[in-house]
Amino acid sequence: ALDPVDADTVYYGSQFVHRSRDRGETWEVISPDLSTDREEWQRQDESGGLTPDVTDAENFCSILTIAPSPIDRDVIWVGTDDGRLHVTRDGGGSWTSVEENLYGVPPNTWIPHVEASKHEAGAAFVVLDDHRRGDWTPYVFRTTDFGRSWTSLATDEIDGYVHVLEQDPVDPDLLFVGTEFGLFVSRDGGRSWFRWTHGLPNAPVRALVVQERESDLVIATFGRAAYVIDDIGALRATNAGEPGEALHLYPV
Repeated sequence: ALDPVDADTVYYGSQFVHRSRDRGETWEVISPDLSTDREEWQRQDESGGLTPDVTDAENFCSILTIAPSPIDRDVIWVGTDDGRLHVTRDGGGSWTSVEENLYGVPPNTWIPHVEASKHEAGAAFVVLDDHRRGDWTPYVFRTTDFGRSWTSLATDEIDGYVHVLEQDPVDPDLLFVGTEFGLFVSRDGGRSWFRWTHGLPNAPVRALVVQERESDLVIATFGRAAYVIDDIGALRATNAGEPGEALHLYPV
């Protein structure tokens, strides 16, 4: 992860969080082992099965996602492929495990993405993916108190297990979720969702980012190219009207 405030600072995950303040010239470890460190999940080459996946895609006990807060430089979120979820509020001096506060999620579920809120220091979003064990449930949660409590944002409108979430930097209630079956959008902070179909195939959406200068949503899919929704200003404007108004004029 790139630091959202300091362009020289980079974070990298193994089972530890590594930080460089000079664009990767030197590194320091700023966390203990944040995984479960279960030895039986680290023996893929001794399993007796087929040859190991040489991409290491099925290795466990590793950090998958690091999310430094753009609001408070001391806040960093970390998720692992064996279900651990941690947050630090002092730049890595101490870490708090908060995955047990995610009710209804099977233990050791992959955490492919954490999204630190662009608007509140104590807020974050987390998505979890358990399809490797046959569970295609969409898991999407939000916290506003540094992980002490979580609210599920998953509704029946979301189709497929979830890979990623992106919060709009302008409208905090405008959320985008990428699933195995496409892109879903919420204009009310996750209370309801609709599928985005214009110009985007029914493909796994693995990464999302809003290009802030141009207000474009950039979408990366698995095997079906990259896409750009050109200017999401109209989606922001749908939240700007007065309740019950008969007519709303969008910016030209």
